[in-house]
Amino acid sequence: KIKSDEESWSYVYPLSENVTFKHPYRDSNEGVVYDKKGRTLLTGLEWLTRNSNDSIAVFAKEGYRGYLNVNTGKVVINADKYTEAYVFSEGRALALTADSVYILNVEGKAVGKPFKNNVNFNTDIRCFHGGYLPMVGEDGKMGLVDVDAHWALEPEYDHITYAIEQYWLARKDEIHADGEYSEGVPASATILDSSLRVILQGDWSYVWITREEGFFVAGADRVCHSDSYLLDCNPEGADR
Repeated sequence: KIKSDEESWSYVYPLSENVTFKHPYRDSNEGVVYDKKGRTLLTGLEWLTRNSNDSIAVFAKEGYRGYLNVNTGKVVINADKYTEAYVFSEGRALALTADSVYILNVEGKAVGKPFKNNVNFNTDIRCFHGGYLPMVGEDGKMGLVDVDAHWALEPEYDHITYAIEQYWLARKDEIHADGEYSEGVPASATILDSSLRVILQGDWSYVWITREEGFFVAGADRVCHSDSYLLDCNPEGADR
Protein backbone atom coordinates (compact mmCIF):
# COMPACT_ATOMS: atom_id res chain seq x y z
CA LYS A 1 0.00 0.00 0.00
CA ILE A 2 1.30 3.48 -0.88
CA LYS A 3 2.11 5.69 2.05
CA SER A 4 -0.44 8.44 2.52
CA ASP A 5 2.04 10.85 4.10
CA GLU A 6 3.62 12.59 1.09
CA GLU A 7 6.41 14.03 3.25
CA SER A 8 7.73 10.53 3.90
CA TRP A 9 8.81 10.34 0.26
CA SER A 10 12.01 12.10 -0.78
CA TYR A 11 11.62 11.30 -4.44
CA VAL A 12 8.41 11.60 -6.45
CA TYR A 13 9.05 11.04 -10.14
CA PRO A 14 6.10 11.22 -12.58
CA LEU A 15 7.16 8.88 -15.37
CA SER A 16 4.14 9.73 -17.54
CA GLU A 17 0.55 10.87 -17.17
CA ASN A 18 -0.35 7.38 -16.03
CA VAL A 19 2.64 6.17 -14.01
CA THR A 20 4.63 7.57 -11.06
CA PHE A 21 7.65 6.34 -9.10
CA LYS A 22 8.17 7.13 -5.40
CA HIS A 23 11.10 6.42 -3.10
CA PRO A 24 11.52 7.16 0.65
CA TYR A 25 14.08 9.48 2.22
CA ARG A 26 16.44 6.78 3.42
CA ASP A 27 18.35 4.44 1.16
CA SER A 28 16.23 1.34 0.89
CA ASN A 29 14.45 -1.07 -1.39
CA GLU A 30 11.05 0.48 -0.74
CA GLY A 31 10.55 2.27 -4.05
CA VAL A 32 7.06 1.93 -5.53
CA VAL A 33 5.60 2.35 -9.02
CA TYR A 34 1.87 3.05 -9.18
CA ASP A 35 -0.71 4.28 -11.69
CA LYS A 36 -2.88 7.41 -11.65
CA LYS A 37 -5.63 5.53 -9.80
CA GLY A 38 -3.20 4.75 -6.99
CA ARG A 39 -2.88 1.07 -7.85
CA THR A 40 0.51 -0.45 -7.05
CA LEU A 41 2.26 -1.81 -10.13
CA LEU A 42 5.73 -2.65 -8.79
CA THR A 43 7.34 -2.62 -5.34
CA GLY A 44 10.70 -3.24 -3.69
CA LEU A 45 12.73 -1.00 -5.99
CA GLU A 46 16.14 0.34 -4.98
CA TRP A 47 16.11 2.96 -7.74
CA LEU A 48 14.64 3.75 -11.14
CA THR A 49 15.83 6.05 -13.92
CA ARG A 50 15.47 6.63 -17.63
CA ASN A 51 16.50 8.73 -20.58
CA SER A 52 13.95 11.55 -20.75
CA ASN A 53 13.47 10.90 -24.45
CA ASP A 54 12.66 7.23 -24.09
CA SER A 55 9.58 5.31 -22.92
CA ILE A 56 11.57 2.54 -21.19
CA ALA A 57 13.01 2.98 -17.67
CA VAL A 58 15.62 0.83 -15.95
CA PHE A 59 15.20 -0.17 -12.29
CA ALA A 60 17.07 -2.12 -9.61
CA LYS A 61 15.44 -4.79 -7.48
CA GLU A 62 17.01 -7.46 -5.26
CA GLY A 63 20.44 -7.06 -6.83
CA TYR A 64 19.25 -7.27 -10.43
CA ARG A 65 18.19 -4.81 -13.12
CA GLY A 66 14.96 -4.74 -15.08
CA TYR A 67 13.04 -2.45 -17.42
CA LEU A 68 9.47 -1.15 -17.51
CA ASN A 69 7.34 0.86 -19.90
CA VAL A 70 6.73 4.28 -18.34
CA ASN A 71 3.41 4.74 -20.16
CA THR A 72 1.82 1.46 -19.06
CA GLY A 73 3.87 0.57 -15.98
CA LYS A 74 4.31 -2.95 -17.33
CA VAL A 75 7.64 -4.70 -16.88
CA VAL A 76 9.36 -5.21 -20.22
CA ILE A 77 12.39 -7.10 -18.90
CA ASN A 78 12.24 -8.89 -15.55
CA ALA A 79 14.86 -8.14 -12.89
CA ASP A 80 16.21 -11.67 -12.70
CA LYS A 81 19.19 -11.86 -15.06
CA TYR A 82 21.18 -8.65 -15.47
CA THR A 83 23.38 -7.40 -12.63
CA GLU A 84 24.12 -4.13 -14.43
CA ALA A 85 21.91 -2.30 -16.91
CA TYR A 86 21.70 1.19 -18.34
CA VAL A 87 19.11 3.51 -19.84
CA PHE A 88 17.81 3.08 -23.36
CA SER A 89 19.23 5.32 -26.05
CA GLU A 90 18.41 5.21 -29.74
CA GLY A 91 16.24 2.15 -29.15
CA ARG A 92 19.00 0.12 -27.49
CA ALA A 93 20.24 -0.55 -23.95
CA LEU A 94 23.39 -2.05 -22.48
CA ALA A 95 22.94 -4.86 -19.94
CA LEU A 96 25.51 -7.09 -18.25
CA THR A 97 25.71 -10.45 -16.53
CA ALA A 98 28.80 -11.80 -14.78
CA ASP A 99 30.29 -13.07 -18.04
CA SER A 100 28.46 -11.33 -20.92
CA VAL A 101 27.54 -7.90 -22.27
CA TYR A 102 24.23 -7.63 -24.14
CA ILE A 103 22.69 -4.99 -26.36
CA LEU A 104 18.91 -5.08 -25.92
CA ASN A 105 16.07 -3.76 -28.06
CA VAL A 106 12.86 -2.23 -26.67
CA GLU A 107 11.19 -5.64 -26.69
CA GLY A 108 13.80 -6.90 -24.26
CA LYS A 109 15.49 -9.18 -26.78
CA ALA A 110 19.25 -9.33 -27.25
CA VAL A 111 20.49 -7.91 -30.55
CA GLY A 112 23.20 -10.01 -32.15
CA LYS A 113 25.57 -12.16 -30.12
CA PRO A 114 26.61 -11.08 -26.61
CA PHE A 115 30.09 -9.74 -26.01
CA LYS A 116 32.41 -11.05 -23.33
CA ASN A 117 32.23 -9.15 -20.04
CA ASN A 118 35.93 -8.42 -20.02
CA VAL A 119 37.56 -7.30 -16.77
CA ASN A 120 38.67 -4.21 -18.69
CA PHE A 121 35.09 -3.20 -19.45
CA ASN A 122 35.55 0.21 -17.86
CA THR A 123 34.14 2.52 -20.50
CA ASP A 124 32.38 5.54 -19.02
CA ILE A 125 30.05 5.72 -22.02
CA ARG A 126 27.11 3.35 -21.63
CA CYS A 127 24.73 4.91 -24.20
CA PHE A 128 24.60 5.02 -27.98
CA HIS A 129 25.60 8.27 -29.66
CA GLY A 130 24.85 8.72 -33.34
CA GLY A 131 24.37 4.98 -33.75
CA TYR A 132 27.58 3.87 -32.01
CA LEU A 133 28.57 2.56 -28.58
CA PRO A 134 32.07 1.88 -27.14
CA MET A 135 32.63 -1.83 -26.54
CA VAL A 136 35.51 -3.94 -25.26
CA GLY A 137 36.70 -6.87 -27.38
CA GLU A 138 38.06 -10.26 -26.40
CA ASP A 139 41.59 -8.97 -25.80
CA GLY A 140 40.51 -5.97 -23.71
CA LYS A 141 40.88 -3.40 -26.49
CA MET A 142 38.06 -0.99 -27.30
CA GLY A 143 36.16 -0.26 -30.50
CA LEU A 144 32.70 0.93 -31.52
CA VAL A 145 29.67 -1.22 -32.27
CA ASP A 146 26.52 -0.19 -34.13
CA VAL A 147 22.88 -0.72 -33.10
CA ASP A 148 22.97 -4.20 -34.65
CA ALA A 149 25.89 -5.19 -32.39
CA HIS A 150 28.37 -5.28 -35.27
CA TRP A 151 31.85 -3.80 -35.01
CA ALA A 152 31.89 -0.45 -36.81
CA LEU A 153 35.34 0.46 -35.50
CA GLU A 154 37.56 -2.52 -34.78
CA PRO A 155 38.63 -3.04 -31.12
CA GLU A 156 42.24 -1.89 -31.24
CA TYR A 157 42.22 1.13 -28.92
CA ASP A 158 42.93 1.59 -25.21
CA HIS A 159 40.22 4.19 -24.69
CA ILE A 160 37.40 5.80 -26.67
CA THR A 161 35.58 8.99 -25.70
CA TYR A 162 32.59 10.74 -27.24
CA ALA A 163 33.24 14.46 -27.53
CA ILE A 164 31.26 17.58 -28.42
CA GLU A 165 28.14 16.05 -29.93
CA GLN A 166 29.65 14.56 -33.05
CA TYR A 167 33.27 13.47 -32.59
CA TRP A 168 34.95 10.36 -31.19
CA LEU A 169 38.44 10.37 -29.69
CA ALA A 170 40.22 7.00 -29.85
CA ARG A 171 43.59 6.55 -28.14
CA LYS A 172 46.39 4.01 -28.04
CA ASP A 173 48.25 4.99 -24.89
CA GLU A 174 51.82 4.31 -23.92
CA ILE A 175 51.84 2.20 -20.74
CA HIS A 176 54.60 1.67 -18.20
CA ALA A 177 55.73 -1.85 -17.30
CA ASP A 178 53.69 -1.68 -14.10
CA GLY A 179 50.54 -1.14 -16.12
CA GLU A 180 50.10 2.54 -15.31
CA TYR A 181 49.36 5.03 -18.08
CA SER A 182 52.30 7.37 -18.66
CA GLU A 183 51.00 10.93 -18.39
CA GLY A 184 52.64 13.23 -20.91
CA VAL A 185 54.22 10.48 -22.99
CA PRO A 186 53.32 10.58 -26.71
CA ALA A 187 50.47 8.28 -27.64
CA SER A 188 48.55 7.60 -30.80
CA ALA A 189 45.30 9.57 -30.91
CA THR A 190 42.65 9.52 -33.62
CA ILE A 191 39.75 11.96 -33.94
CA LEU A 192 36.79 10.63 -35.93
CA ASP A 193 33.61 12.35 -37.04
CA SER A 194 30.05 11.06 -36.69
CA SER A 195 30.55 8.83 -39.76
CA LEU A 196 33.76 7.43 -38.23
CA ARG A 197 35.83 9.22 -40.86
CA VAL A 198 39.32 10.07 -39.57
CA ILE A 199 39.69 13.83 -39.10
CA LEU A 200 43.09 14.00 -37.38
CA GLN A 201 45.58 11.36 -36.31
CA GLY A 202 49.00 11.54 -34.68
CA ASP A 203 51.24 10.80 -31.69
CA TRP A 204 49.95 13.23 -29.06
CA SER A 205 49.92 13.26 -25.27
CA TYR A 206 47.02 15.69 -24.95
CA VAL A 207 43.97 16.29 -27.10
CA TRP A 208 41.29 18.97 -26.73
CA ILE A 209 38.12 19.09 -28.79
CA THR A 210 36.24 22.34 -28.29
CA ARG A 211 32.94 23.47 -29.72
CA GLU A 212 34.16 27.04 -30.26
CA GLU A 213 37.72 26.59 -31.51
CA GLY A 214 37.91 23.07 -32.93
CA PHE A 215 40.78 20.64 -32.30
CA PHE A 216 43.96 21.21 -30.33
CA VAL A 217 46.62 18.56 -29.75
CA ALA A 218 49.95 18.59 -27.91
CA GLY A 219 52.95 16.34 -27.60
CA ALA A 220 55.15 15.88 -24.55
CA ASP A 221 56.82 19.21 -25.45
CA ARG A 222 53.50 20.93 -24.59
CA VAL A 223 53.37 22.63 -27.97
CA CYS A 224 49.80 22.82 -29.21
CA HIS A 225 48.87 22.24 -32.82
CA SER A 226 45.61 22.84 -34.61
CA ASP A 227 44.61 22.28 -38.20
CA SER A 228 45.17 25.97 -38.95
CA TYR A 229 47.95 27.33 -36.76
CA LEU A 230 50.63 26.60 -34.14
CA LEU A 231 50.86 28.13 -30.68
CA ASP A 232 52.67 27.64 -27.37
CA CYS A 233 50.79 26.14 -24.46
CA ASN A 234 51.59 26.92 -20.87
CA PRO A 235 51.88 23.92 -18.51
CA GLU A 236 48.64 24.77 -16.73
CA GLY A 237 46.73 24.83 -20.00
CA ALA A 238 48.32 21.60 -21.16
CA ASP A 239 47.14 19.78 -18.07
CA ARG A 240 43.46 20.66 -18.50
